[in-house]
Amino acid sequence: MHSLLAISCVFICLATSFAFHVKNDTPYTFKQGEKEFLLNPQKMTFSEANDYCKSVNLELAAIESAAEDDKIFYALSYLGLFPAPKAFWTAGTKLASTNKWVWLTTNKVIGYFNWGDGEPSNKDGNEFCIATHPDNYYSTGYWTATDCNSLAFPICQTVSQN
Repeated sequence: MHSLLAISCVFICLATSFAFHVKNDTPYTFKQGEKEFLLNPQKMTFSEANDYCKSVNLELAAIESAAEDDKIFYALSYLGLFPAPKAFWTAGTKLASTNKWVWLTTNKVIGYFNWGDGEPSNKDGNEFCIATHPDNYYSTGYWTATDCNSLAFPICQTVSQN
């Protein structure tokens, strides 16, 4: 009984910590802490997603902590706005010159990762961008190294002040 009550409390707390709303001038937005996120319901390549975010004065999302990742996962999973399976672009990319994963938007080396099993695999030799998958059969809630020319939905966020 206590477990059920605790789980219910956690779910209610998570649900109330989000401010979901639709703005007339943007597809789908939600706020988490100081950041506001935008989800575009059109799939695009990583480069197109980066350009799209810039065109609306935002940037691709840099998920910098487990807490932030959990809240974004919750939003992506429970909004119900996107067809399954869903993949969403983050700002994560691998620089060929340094072989390190960085946030494209700040060029900072990524400190927090949430890789799925076997990731980053780079199985085809061209997986240099990070996508998150809220409902993928092998990677639910985790990140994958993905071909940057694949199609996914962009997650944009307010521009970082760094």
